[in-house]
Amino acid sequence: MKLSCVVMLCALSVASGELMKLSCVVMLCALSVASGELMKLSCVVMLCALSVASGELMKLSCVVMLCALSVASGELMKLSCVVMLCALSVASGELMKLSCVVMLCALSVASGELMKLSCVVMLCALSVASGELMKLSCVVMLCALSVASGELMKLSCVVMLCALSVASGGANEVVVCCDAVCPERGQRGAAVGVGLYSQITRLRSSFS
Repeated sequence: MKLSCVVMLCALSVASGELMKLSCVVMLCALSVASGELMKLSCVVMLCALSVASGELMKLSCVVMLCALSVASGELMKLSCVVMLCALSVASGELMKLSCVVMLCALSVASGELMKLSCVVMLCALSVASGELMKLSCVVMLCALSVASGELMKLSCVVMLCALSVASGGANEVVVCCDAVCPERGQRGAAVGVGLYSQITRLRSSFS
């Protein structure tokens, strides 16, 4: 099977009113790979669209498989694609787990497009939404990525990261974290973060 034939078969199944099921998409992927024509990222996007249209939203395990195919084809994931994959996994009701966020970060870094701070903030929000609050070790890793991209941490972000790390139980290490990331603003950001934590603690105790 050549990829052009795979596309034609997809079109026929859609035209017949039987939208592609994910099991068929996987089989067609395997055929196209077996023919020596590894999947290009444009095809991955089309397959994602087909599976969504069939009412079977992408599961994270399938997203990982599609990522692997696109990487194997020599077209490393760009950050815009990482964002799209995040959106698909959230839409499927399977919110991103932190381990997956780390994998997506690694893919975007491997593609030569280091993480920008706006993306770090979005990934933080996703991990928090999944109920797995950021651990301090992950905060440090995300800080390092944003610094490596040449966009040093702004004070508002230092405060947010401090609040997240404090919420995860790492209050005693917040000052060290902030100093390592942004020495000229770290102490002030850490003070604000610890202050927020103290206020939250007082509120909790008043309701208990």
